[in-house]
This record gives sequence, C-alpha cells and structure tokens, in this order.
Amino acid sequence: SDLEVLQEVSHALAQQRSLRAVTGELVNSIVSRLGFDGATVLLFNGESQLHSVDSAPRDRATSDYLMQLTIEGTSARTLRAALTSGSPARFVASPDQRVEPPIRALLTELAAEEVLAVPLAGFNGLTGMLLVDNRRGRNSFSSYDSSVLQSVAAQAGVAIENARSVAELREQLRTSGESEDLAAVGAVALSTLLELEASSETKSQEWERLEEA
Repeated sequence: SDLEVLQEVSHALAQQRSLRAVTGELVNSIVSRLGFDGATVLLFNGESQLHSVDSAPRDRATSDYLMQLTIEGTSARTLRAALTSGSPARFVASPDQRVEPPIRALLTELAAEEVLAVPLAGFNGLTGMLLVDNRRGRNSFSSYDSSVLQSVAAQAGVAIENARSVAELREQLRTSGESEDLAAVGAVALSTLLELEASSETKSQEWERLEEA
C-alpha cells in the first residue's frame, strides 16, 4: 500500500547519517519507490542562493545541468515566497502562467510540463527545497501527490539537519585535538534518534489520514 511505501521511505531516510547519503536516498526514493519521473534537491548556500546537491534519475541528458543548477532568490521571488510559506508550489510550462526565468529554464531543459517545488525544513527552519518533475510524461501533480511529497520532505528536512549536526560535531572533535567523550556523543546520537522517531510517528499519523481520505 501507499502507506507501507511511505513508511519504508521514512525508515530509509532515518538510517542515513551523512548529508550526501540523505539527499541520495531522498531523490532515489522519490523516483524508485514513489514512482515520480525526476527529483532534485537544492539547499541554501548562504541566505538566498539555492544550489543543487543531488538528483535522480542520473542520465547524460540532464545530470550535468541539474548538478550545476543554482537559483538566486532575487531572480525567483515567487518561488522563495512559496518556500517560506511552507507550502508546495506548482509551476506549469504554459503561456497562461507566468513562470520566473530560473523555473522556466528548468522546465525547458527537462522537457517537463510541470515541476512541484516542496520546502525542505528542519527544526531550525528552511534549509532548501525538493523539486519533483514530470519529465517522462507523467500525469499532472494532484493534491494527493503534493501531500505525500510534503510529508516526505518534512522527514528529509529533519534528516538533513541531523546529518549536518553530526558532521559539525565530528569536525569539532577533529579540530579540538581532544579525545572523544563517548557519553556525550552517545547522548547526541540518542537525541537525534528520538527526534527522528517522534517526527516519523507524526508523519505516519498524517499518512494514515491521507489513506482514509
């Protein structure tokens, strides 16, 4: 069922400890587990610039473009406003809809009719966005698709934040020259797991309501 697949995705994200592992699991799950055509993760590099860090599927036609994709907040104010609001934003390659240049270029490059931008946020706020597209001719995104992707993105946002915290802790230990305090490290790890489990439980309840709808 959809719920079982979503729980598998949630569990897989929670198992990852490095940023690259989290983003890789996210985009691959969006495509291989959930059946969407393509997915790209962009994270903020500074206050306003979004920079691509991972994408799927990997193919010669689009991989290089997507892995070099950068979106300046000043050139995509509508997109930035949507992300800040916490709600997914749907963009369509149609002359009837005004689409900002970076998104229109993305749609053109992918030969996609639609792209859905979903905020990625952790406990400390917005960290980036998940872009999901229908480059292979998939049907238009439904409200159910949007809800599912929003739930997955919420899990991913927490996992990204935790991966960064672990990396920062390791760097601090490396540069301090001091021996690791195993008790302190264990406490951080336990806290991380508890946060992920609590978030996972909340999302499972949301997914159950989605199935009942």
